[in-house]
Amino acid sequence: MHRFDDRVRTVLRLAQQEALLLQQHQIAPVHLMLGLLREDEMGTQFLVQLGLHFAAAKRLLPAPQDATIADSTDSAQQPDLQETTRAILEVAASEARRLQSEQVSTGHIVLALAKRAEQEALTDTPSLLAQIFVQAEVSTRAIMRRVLESLQAKTKHSATVVTVSLQIPADQFDVFSSKAREQNLATPDFLLKILQEHLENELYGKV
Repeated sequence: MHRFDDRVRTVLRLAQQEALLLQQHQIAPVHLMLGLLREDEMGTQFLVQLGLHFAAAKRLLPAPQDATIADSTDSAQQPDLQETTRAILEVAASEARRLQSEQVSTGHIVLALAKRAEQEALTDTPSLLAQIFVQAEVSTRAIMRRVLESLQAKTKHSATVVTVSLQIPADQFDVFSSKAREQNLATPDFLLKILQEHLENELYGKV
């Protein structure tokens, strides 16, 4: 499985906190979504922009019977990942591989959650995750489209590589040094300036 980036690790910790607050023994997909909504990042911003907010989602969840919850650090009492949540994380990793991303980001998690919610909304007994999307009147398709566009743009940008070969004949080096002095630049700085102009021409074409 692809490695999770730091923000995803934070989301998982927040999801675990939400499960503890609700006195749940497992981290369900809805806890993962709450963790995302508490994390300010690209995928989360799309959820909020389309109308899915943390407070509104939290209100749709059943309240714990006992409001007093002990803050335990005993690993035996920490909630584990639900099988459905594991499956969502695997889908997120698959999306990361498909989009040629080096790590699983929150965007991939949002994409996987939206896909799951869309599937479960079509069943006779929609899951709590699907119900939250429906109650908030948030389109899973719209979320998937916007997140996917953003992830693809990031992948395309990171994959853009320009190879430049800049060779200066030995008999021309004195000429370059002279021009550098005229512009009050050290020779390496002048060569960097030429390289930058060359790169701009390669990327955008000559004006």
